[in-house]
Amino acid sequence: MAFKRRSLEDRRQHRFKASDVARLEEVFATSPIPNRETRLLLARDLSVSERQVQVWLQNKRQRTKRRESLARKLTGERKMPITPPISLDVQRALATEANICDDLSMEIYLEGHFPFQVLWASNDWMAFCGFSGDEIKGQTMKLIQGPATDREAINILNEVGAKRSSGEATLINYTKARVPFRHTLKIEPLVNSYGQLRIYRAKSRDVQVLPASIDV
Repeated sequence: MAFKRRSLEDRRQHRFKASDVARLEEVFATSPIPNRETRLLLARDLSVSERQVQVWLQNKRQRTKRRESLARKLTGERKMPITPPISLDVQRALATEANICDDLSMEIYLEGHFPFQVLWASNDWMAFCGFSGDEIKGQTMKLIQGPATDREAINILNEVGAKRSSGEATLINYTKARVPFRHTLKIEPLVNSYGQLRIYRAKSRDVQVLPASIDV
């Protein structure tokens, strides 16, 4: 069997310019595993070989995986098991019980560009809202909006995203079982070592389960 020898250019680690990294990061945010056609187009635009683009993407995926693994270890997060649907009464009881926990950590992470799709959420967020990790991934914050959700507050948060800045608003949202709750949601951008926006973190505080009389 004949083995293809890699060229010195392919074996040598290429140092991309900051502008090139920004382009690679943009593609990675949309598609962590782009097809060969996309890699070839990137290579042509950046004046490098396809192999160098492929190596950068592979290393980026490995770094991202390590960071996610470390984050879970530091926060004690584990993959949420898939559970069968439960009744509205039980959902209300669970939400109310979770609400009285002093250390409730309600965090959700969103893509850094419109439409700000969900990437990951803390166990407390998923347990409180009643969703699994598979159910929230790729969704937007519309997932927990409802009739009593303040449109003005949503506009404020959307403006924060558009300006790539931090901000917060108090509003009413809903769990999967349509249990209404009021919370103050703070959204802040998280940047990489180049100062480029990567994702948004949305953190809830002052969470309060509301009476069933709220229109759901």
